[in-house]
Amino acid sequence: ALEKAIHKVIELQAGSNYVLGLSSCPLKYEFESIIQERSMKVNETLTKALQLFKNVSLEGRFCLSCLSYHASSDLLCSTCLKILPWIKHGCQRCALPLASSFDVCGACLNTFPDYLKLHALFAFQPPVSSLIHRLKYHHHIYWGRYFAELMAKRFISLEKPQALVPVPSAPERLQQRGFNPPMIIAKRLGELWGIPVLWKPFHRRPMTHAQAGLSKQKRIKNVQEVFNLKEALSFQHIGVIDDVVTTGSTLISFSKTLHASGVLKIDAFCVARTPKNP
Repeated sequence: ALEKAIHKVIELQAGSNYVLGLSSCPLKYEFESIIQERSMKVNETLTKALQLFKNVSLEGRFCLSCLSYHASSDLLCSTCLKILPWIKHGCQRCALPLASSFDVCGACLNTFPDYLKLHALFAFQPPVSSLIHRLKYHHHIYWGRYFAELMAKRFISLEKPQALVPVPSAPERLQQRGFNPPMIIAKRLGELWGIPVLWKPFHRRPMTHAQAGLSKQKRIKNVQEVFNLKEALSFQHIGVIDDVVTTGSTLISFSKTLHASGVLKIDAFCVARTPKNP
């Protein structure tokens, strides 16, 4: 509405200048009357639009999913937030969404380390998958901060780690995107929880292939020994941050590097977990 009103003012001003410049125009005074009447309407529209813009800026915003206006400053309205694919029942180790509440899924009995536990907000399904895609591939950084705020609320009862570590991005991905999505999430979560975020001590060598599209076994092989620790850590309880966990191969590989450096307990936090391992 604000943009439309501004365009109307510009059009009106241009037309007014043209008509008033025609001193010999026989309909000059009729045009002036019409312009004055339209000017009053445009000013009224502009005033309402500016008031709406002020209210949105200071008191609320439009939901970025359904576009409805709500009084909260959240990116999503309460209705859209409720229908997101929250994980209600998940494996107590890998957070794999399950039909009912089981302690540990069958795969984790053999593959998931005892010192590692994953906590996930959502199943990787629409519309969450689309929101994560916007963050990772369209530079919509605000979604990363918003996901962190949801994590802080969702996992408020958990014992807070001593420090947060975002899963390092592959060098080629970092160069392509210009940022590491888990870092965006970790920075905001660190602010909310009042704990430091570590990233300098870690290095990730280039992968042979991108993880997306690979089978579980190929994913595991692709991330073997890709992480290096450049300096010792003084923390025994670390929180690892990632955006999406599919098979858990990257997370497990990174956690092994942390554990080998002396970290005794690792709580991993991700935005979304795939419903089942491919």
